[in-house]
Amino acid sequence: MGLVIGDLFIVILAIAVLGAIIYKISTANDSKAVKFQQQLQAEEQRMLEREAKIYEKDIPLICIGCETKFKGPMPETGCPHCHSLTLVITEEEFLSK
Repeated sequence: MGLVIGDLFIVILAIAVLGAIIYKISTANDSKAVKFQQQLQAEEQRMLEREAKIYEKDIPLICIGCETKFKGPMPETGCPHCHSLTLVITEEEFLSK
């Protein structure tokens, strides 16, 4: 009888340790997911602010593709020279890199 109770205690202890390990791993993964989500939201906010800047009046803009400088707001067709929409950034952003 004493051996059965000892074995049962060891099994319960092993299950408790395994549960603690699984809990630790799951909370670590949750915190990584939350941190990653916060980084994505911050990046999205920066992109929205950048996009709003290129449509402001009299902001100096540069097309990275053809290196043309022009004043904002950016035309609907993009760069006046090469008509690229994706390669236009503010001069301030260009000089900071």
